[in-house]
Amino acid sequence: MKTARRARGGFSLLELMAAVAILGLIVVLSASVLYDARRLGNEGSDSEIALQDGKAALDNVIRDLRHAMADSVLSFRVEPGAPGPFDAAGGTNSELHMIVWESDAEATNRVTRAVQYRMGGTGLLRASRTVFDGDWYWPPEDGSEWYEDPFPTNGLEVAIAATNVAAFRLAAMDAAGGWQFDYDSRAHSNMLPVFVDVCIEVLDAIACREALEADDAAEAGRLVDREAVRLVGRVRLPNRAAGATR
Repeated sequence: MKTARRARGGFSLLELMAAVAILGLIVVLSASVLYDARRLGNEGSDSEIALQDGKAALDNVIRDLRHAMADSVLSFRVEPGAPGPFDAAGGTNSELHMIVWESDAEATNRVTRAVQYRMGGTGLLRASRTVFDGDWYWPPEDGSEWYEDPFPTNGLEVAIAATNVAAFRLAAMDAAGGWQFDYDSRAHSNMLPVFVDVCIEVLDAIACREALEADDAAEAGRLVDREAVRLVGRVRLPNRAAGATR
């Protein structure tokens, strides 16, 4: 008479090895999913920061332009500046030099301020000074006209308007309806342009780093073309022939 054999307790070595392998695969896949999710979250956050940075810079440029002045002694200039770090993606950036006249923080007094914008490194810089007495944008001894010295470097006068900027470009429309990329109010009857179009292109930190580390300019240009976010605005300058006093 045969009797049933009692089942063995536990698992064989082969079964344990299979279980460990499956568990390891699950851990690896889970870690990969979490890494990708975190990376995408960081990229989304970086892109949002870059977009907010660019929007704030565009708003600042527009605000300054709306308070710009020009007459026989106060000049307004838009001019081509030096190529930026991503010049293969579109060429030379612009520089903006002007006098703005606006209310102070308490809205009780009018403040006259010299303001300049230009690219510096991978950022858009804004320089501002309220007293014109010897460093930049100051009058010669004979008082004939104001002029712009080189862009200031004093940290108290210069601020970063936006980081990771791929392009900063301006175009000014004169009274004859022609677009000028090099506009000097002294050559246009001491008057401001009718319109100024502002374009700021921004990259997130990752795209900026990849473009700077690209093997050649063409590759960097393609990456900037693909990744840059373009922010644009058109400003009508209301005080075209205003006579500001010094």
